[in-house]
Amino acid sequence: MSNSSNTHEAVKMIAGSSKMSETLHRYPGLRPFISDEKRIFFGRRAEIEILLNAIRVNAAFILYSRSGLGKSSLIRAGLIPRLTDTKIEPVIIRFIQAENEGQKIKKPVDILAKEIAKKAHKNVNNFADFKNTPAPLLDMISKKPLLLIFDQFEELLNYSKEDRDELIKCLGAILDDNSREGFEHKDKVKLLFVIRSDRFILMKEVARAIPGILNNSYGLKPLSTDQAEEAIDVPSQILALGDVTKSFKIPPYEYDQEALKVILNTLKNKEEEIESSQLQIVCQELEEIAHRKYNDSPHKKKVTIKPADFGNKEGISKMLNRFYWKQIEKLGKDKTLILPPRSVRRIKTFIEDELVSGNKRIVQSEAKVKEVMQGIKATRKFPATLELSTADAIISKLLELRLIREEDSHLDKVYEISHDTLLPSIIESKKERAAHRQRIKFLLYVAGIILLMVAFIIYDITTKEAKIKTREAKIQQEFQKEYGDSLLRQLWQITKLNATLITQATKIKRLNDSVETANKNLQTANLIKDTANAHLAVSRDSVLNLVRTYETVVTSQKYDIAKVRDSVITQRIEIDSLRKVVRSLRVNNKDTTKYIYGGNPQLTAQKNIIQNNVRDLKEEVYEESWFKKGYFLQFDDMKVLLLDIDRSRQTIRVQICNMIGSAACPSPIATPTITVNQNYSFSYKNHKYNLVLKRIGAAGNNPLTPAAYIVFSKQ
Repeated sequence: MSNSSNTHEAVKMIAGSSKMSETLHRYPGLRPFISDEKRIFFGRRAEIEILLNAIRVNAAFILYSRSGLGKSSLIRAGLIPRLTDTKIEPVIIRFIQAENEGQKIKKPVDILAKEIAKKAHKNVNNFADFKNTPAPLLDMISKKPLLLIFDQFEELLNYSKEDRDELIKCLGAILDDNSREGFEHKDKVKLLFVIRSDRFILMKEVARAIPGILNNSYGLKPLSTDQAEEAIDVPSQILALGDVTKSFKIPPYEYDQEALKVILNTLKNKEEEIESSQLQIVCQELEEIAHRKYNDSPHKKKVTIKPADFGNKEGISKMLNRFYWKQIEKLGKDKTLILPPRSVRRIKTFIEDELVSGNKRIVQSEAKVKEVMQGIKATRKFPATLELSTADAIISKLLELRLIREEDSHLDKVYEISHDTLLPSIIESKKERAAHRQRIKFLLYVAGIILLMVAFIIYDITTKEAKIKTREAKIQQEFQKEYGDSLLRQLWQITKLNATLITQATKIKRLNDSVETANKNLQTANLIKDTANAHLAVSRDSVLNLVRTYETVVTSQKYDIAKVRDSVITQRIEIDSLRKVVRSLRVNNKDTTKYIYGGNPQLTAQKNIIQNNVRDLKEEVYEESWFKKGYFLQFDDMKVLLLDIDRSRQTIRVQICNMIGSAACPSPIATPTITVNQNYSFSYKNHKYNLVLKRIGAAGNNPLTPAAYIVFSKQ
């Protein structure tokens, strides 16, 4: 395993780089590394040097391995960045063929000519003769040698044998032209074939045009434990890549030795080797665990990943087995692209049925994919500035989740499963879905049989009931023939007897009702008689006594009322006289007490008495008044409106306005709630007003309507 000093050196080397990758993750997952991510690509230094040396000394070379070992990442993030030092210009070529009916598919040789023409120093539009004489086009290439990298060269098998032979013949002609006169440099064009080992038989066809190429090959193996440890440990400690244009998702973190040991022991096979695709899947999920752990840390210290954080060996195995399922779950839980469960199932079905055939992944054109995605409903919450359609949004999300990948080809854009590592999970899911459909079909089949059985039983019962009814009707007809006339005569006699009994019962009921009515009338008459006799015995004396008592009470009340009225009138006259004196004193603007007692300082006692009397006289007190709910009382220029009386008859709510008349008050002075015997005071325009709720009683002579009795005064 690598030691800490080597790791530290690698971190320092990367921190001094000039430009940062656009990726937010240190581990890209299933998608290949790209050239801009060369500074986080580790574990393949030896293989990079092998490829560089092979390209220097060979005009054509083969890189092969089984799927999932990182051939594309090695080429894009390892080899291509180093080619800048060798003055060799790389050109990546893919022979992608879409499975669309009616789609005009370009020949492989046309794709090759188009890619080479991009490097020519003149405009080239006609490639008709390129397959026979590639020299004219090669002459227009810049002085810098080209390295044609045929990534995933096994895609050539999707074309016909004729198209393959045409391309291979052209490649042989290109290498032959390297040695012809007129080339300024030897090996103007070099070839690098990147192919899966299970499709290596294709290279035997190439060997017919390029003899000896099978000897110029290198089989990429899985990562050793040392290489895997470097690929895991070093990227996690990188802070930034030179001039920071976009930072990583989280600050640097680290793995303790026990965690690295568990990860490596779980991922390695019997030969102590580790597949890079599996490593990237695990590391990307571990990066998410580190991110959550960092966010949960209160002090935001450097995070250390331990075995307990990912569930030890079982957790690593679960990450690999559940990667496809987790990505589908993320698709359904995404908050920026809200997909109902039915839409998620349709996307999952598309991936499993349209991008996988048997045990192989296939490609689909952009038009085909968009056609499917346009029929899927989604509630999007993207910013308006993105201006994405629903189909584009779904495709973008699938690319982000690494479920599919996008490639540029002669058919424009095409899409396919992001990596063969996903195939086992996708195939398993497809089988489960097929089994589920079979179960549903079986259940429907059983339900159909049950329905047929029920229908047969109902038909059988109905048929038997019809037979029974027919038999009963036949028996009835036979019975009527034999006994019909005799029965009819007996029934007629019984009917007449019933009519007679009904008539007699009706008469008896009427007689009983008459007797009961007579008895009730007799009881009522006796009761009326007894009551009349009792009233006659006492009526005369009682009436006379009641009359005398009423006359006495009325006479007394009249006397008391007259007396109270005289007293009130007398007090009112006296109060009015005193008010006139006080008002006249105010008008003369003199000291009231001084005016009354003549200014004699020795009459202190009289002065106090007069002051108190005058203070009392200054207050204008109105007599007690009552009003009902919804009514108002007018006091000079003040109006008091009764809004409500509490059910307990202890409080009222009023509205006080400085206006005259019955019009509504737009801006009241106050709207207080007043309790019985409570004095409510308020000031307005240099006057103080008092309002006292004396009681809550009946409204005049109507005992059923409550009214508030108040006293209003003004100072």
